[in-house]
Amino acid sequence: PPGLAGAASLAYVVFTSGSTGRPKGVMVEQRQLLNRFAWMWREYPFAPGDVSACKTALNFVDSLWELLGPLLHGVPSVLVQREMLLEPRAFVALLGEYRVTRMMLVPSLMRMMLDAHDDLAARLPLLRDWCIGGEPLTVELARRFARAMPGRLLLNLYGLSEAFDACYFDAAQLTDTDTLVPIGRPLANVQAYVLDAHRQPVPVGVIGELYVGGAGLARGYLGQPAMSAEKFLPNPFRDTPGSRIYRTGDLARLRPDGLIDYLGRSDHQVKIRGFRIEPDEIASVLRSHPDIAAAVVVARPDDSGELALAAYFVAREIAPAIAPLQGWLRERLPDYMVPASYTPLAALPMTPSGKVDRLSLPAPDKRSAVASAYVAPADETEQIIARLWQDVLQIERVGSQDNFFDLGGTSLRMVQINRRLCDALQRAIPVLQMYQHPTVSSLARSLATDSSSAPASSAAQTGRVRA
Repeated sequence: PPGLAGAASLAYVVFTSGSTGRPKGVMVEQRQLLNRFAWMWREYPFAPGDVSACKTALNFVDSLWELLGPLLHGVPSVLVQREMLLEPRAFVALLGEYRVTRMMLVPSLMRMMLDAHDDLAARLPLLRDWCIGGEPLTVELARRFARAMPGRLLLNLYGLSEAFDACYFDAAQLTDTDTLVPIGRPLANVQAYVLDAHRQPVPVGVIGELYVGGAGLARGYLGQPAMSAEKFLPNPFRDTPGSRIYRTGDLARLRPDGLIDYLGRSDHQVKIRGFRIEPDEIASVLRSHPDIAAAVVVARPDDSGELALAAYFVAREIAPAIAPLQGWLRERLPDYMVPASYTPLAALPMTPSGKVDRLSLPAPDKRSAVASAYVAPADETEQIIARLWQDVLQIERVGSQDNFFDLGGTSLRMVQINRRLCDALQRAIPVLQMYQHPTVSSLARSLATDSSSAPASSAAQTGRVRA
């Protein structure tokens, strides 16, 4: 008998990472998924001999393309274990070994791959299609990719769980005068509008809020009709019955050539390493600490341009020590929502209207991130590790008992340190080993007891399954 499913049938529910740590279930219909697939198959078709890489966690909407996009066209995929993404050299070796030709990834992972190998193009001669999403793509990174991987496609995709890949831009179209990488134009059967506070189109070059309509929209939020009605609105620009637009909360600007620039969030929400984060919600948790009277959390670029969460707080009487405060937050928030730095202030700067003046906040106090009492590195290995942390994290002093993550370290920074530590010690060290031993002393002990670390090439043997 014919199947009962149709375009309006529910395909799946994906729970977003959640800006508050409490994910929302987004109901996605068949039409949303199939419209995305049909567009990609038509505009960027698979070729004989293609191999795809499937590496995105299933709670991210991109995993649906990675799983089903190739499968429905008979294209094999390499299933990449999560741990492999922490080892960029082994990950590159895996992609080369299985002759991968197409991959989706976030900009931070692409940066790690470029950092890992100066000859990335030679190591991945068949990987021609790189699809970027999950975080804003910077002009600097796009141009670096173009220099390192000439002739390859770098496709900047913009989308949300509620609007699965709404816009796209081929980064090869960047000009010398561009200061932003556009999110481009809508996919087929998708509409994008830049509107003002009255939901009227703004002129070219004027900043407004981005709304998305068409076949790319989800049905709404599971069990939350009020929130669905607030975010999914009737489309005033279409006569089709039931046509809707989704309020993204993203600021955008229309260029004279019709391309769209993404300019950040209208509500302070940010995306860091693919996670949607609302800093105000983190500040709300921070203000519930008994020793804190006021707090604000912002996302600021660090020395390399990567976004990091910075907390600023005013103590009630005596400022709490940073290590216990950070541990207290870790008990209440997911790891990706825990700030990297903590700066005590006598008072938060305020605007004349009584709001926190985020632009007047000082640079984060990196010294406050040093969580433990200083203990000098005990031997040569500890000294090498400490010096590398100081250099990469831009911290004045690192002690034997200091924790990499408490100092504001991220996965990207760890990969940078890993490469330099391998060179300094003339041995292969898995990044995972550094995650498992996050203090200077524990890492040094681990290296001492494991003098025969496995070479990076052998790590690649544990991270793949052919689908």
